[in-house]
Amino acid sequence: MKEFDFEAHGIDPNKYFTRKGIVALARDVFGIPLTKGTVDKLACEGKGPPVDAICGKRHLTRGRNAVPFILSQVRPATEA
Repeated sequence: MKEFDFEAHGIDPNKYFTRKGIVALARDVFGIPLTKGTVDKLACEGKGPPVDAICGKRHLTRGRNAVPFILSQVRPATEA
């Protein structure tokens, strides 16, 4: 992934996101219609966002890892 400008998008790369937060980030910042169900399913398959910390039962991912995960879910239309 080319260098992503977190500051230009108003994202703190050290902020933690829950899976629900990752979905909101995908929708609000990138316009990607990712659903929590999709993120949950990918996580169960070992293909989900990296887990940087755990708080209670919630898996948390830092912004610097959430963004590459979100962008990895998009592929060119020629591969569809």
